[in-house]
Amino acid sequence: YTKAMVPEFGTLCRMINQVIRKETPKPPAEGERCYCPRCSAPLPERGSTCPLCVPRWTVFRRLLVLLRPFRVRALLLMCATSLVVTAQMIPPYITKRIVDDVIRGGKHDQLPLLISIMFGAGVLFLVARFSAGLMSSWLAARLAADLRSQLHKTLQRLQLSYFQKRGSGELVGRVMHDTEELQHFMIDGM
Repeated sequence: YTKAMVPEFGTLCRMINQVIRKETPKPPAEGERCYCPRCSAPLPERGSTCPLCVPRWTVFRRLLVLLRPFRVRALLLMCATSLVVTAQMIPPYITKRIVDDVIRGGKHDQLPLLISIMFGAGVLFLVARFSAGLMSSWLAARLAADLRSQLHKTLQRLQLSYFQKRGSGELVGRVMHDTEELQHFMIDGM
């Protein structure tokens, strides 16, 4: 079936599972919509919010709120990343200077200085890259742990009717998978 039929097949699967558990199958309520009224994409769950229509800045702001306790580390990560980019930009400039000034211009006395600068840029790149990787991994792990903790607290406050509609494996999978995706985004994306 196509993606457009996902809500219907999800409902069918839920009803078949209810029959297997010897329960009376409950069809979805008439008022619950299964497609987004804005973009017409199938909703992950009837009556839920469309993930495609959530403004990106809203998600980004929520991530920034999670980063608040780790402001200093996040700032250090940005500085280390800036150093990595700067250190990557130095060798092409130095190569240009070697070709233009030393080889074409005949200023051979500048060659040791330019080679030293290029070597220093390489060392700076390695140190900054290692530091950025270390901070990024630590920050991503802390964010994922905090998010899991917040999700756990939220799940504890939900009504029992919420849990009757979903299996425990589905909830655990969502919590673990979503936080893992955030962690991968923070490590690889940042």
